[in-house]
Amino acid sequence: MIFGDDFEGGQGEWGVGSDGQAGTVWELGTPSVVGPASAASPVNCFGTNLAANYGLDADVWLRSPAIDLTAAGAATLSYAQFRDIEQGFDFGMVRVLDAADDSELAVIEAIIDDVSAGWEKVSKALPAEA
Repeated sequence: MIFGDDFEGGQGEWGVGSDGQAGTVWELGTPSVVGPASAASPVNCFGTNLAANYGLDADVWLRSPAIDLTAAGAATLSYAQFRDIEQGFDFGMVRVLDAADDSELAVIEAIIDDVSAGWEKVSKALPAEA
């Protein structure tokens, strides 16, 4: 494994941001009130508004630390997701960005929406340009 994080050691180099719309932020902590009853890892997870629903018209993002895959040959992205997203109106996505200039190298998941019954494990092969 080249990189792994169970979020138990704090935020580290993970970056969060938003377009400034009030009411929605990425948070690291223990889920409560809405969403899953517990995290996929021991205690913590990242989520939008861990104790409330997300706000209208929000554009928020969560970015991993830069991960150097030059010596990897082939790589797979694996993560757990819990979905509680208004289908047809709101969505999430997973993209690979170039650490040097934030340009988009690949879209791994273009539309993530709807509601899941629990945590889902996702594994996607990363394209060579990643």
